[in-house]
Amino acid sequence: MGSTTGMTRESVIILRVAAVALLCGGWFVFWFVKDGLPTWTIWATLAFVAFFAVIVAKSFLPEAEEKLARQLAGDSQAVRACGKVVEIRRLATQETTTMRQTKLKLKLLLSEADSVDRAVELEVWVEDALLPTFASGKTVHVLYHRDEPSKLAIDRRQTPIQVQ
Repeated sequence: MGSTTGMTRESVIILRVAAVALLCGGWFVFWFVKDGLPTWTIWATLAFVAFFAVIVAKSFLPEAEEKLARQLAGDSQAVRACGKVVEIRRLATQETTTMRQTKLKLKLLLSEADSVDRAVELEVWVEDALLPTFASGKTVHVLYHRDEPSKLAIDRRQTPIQVQ
């Protein structure tokens, strides 16, 4: 979708939410002015619409780890590695009508190419049906950039985080 127009997925989401917010805000302003309501009610309503638009946009935008995973998946300098889950903490849950996800804080022991293991941490949303994949002792696949090994993400091709 973004390749032909040069727009990112995030930009499209923000523009769609902004368009709906403008339509709703304009509709409210039209009716409030038509009915002769005080100016403060118009401003209060517009503030509510703007606040609601920010909340909705935030819920549709990807998390930082997901954005990094997409970026690294297409980067030729990305390093693929395996990590053993040594510690897991559940941070939050979210549920929709079709899926339930849990935000995990994982502590991984990465096996590097030079036989040196290093401990890393990352946070990721995982669909509950796939939580056993991230249990202590399990191996997960990660990606990181050679120049910035501290920034890493789950390799979704090797270790899915959502049921397809």
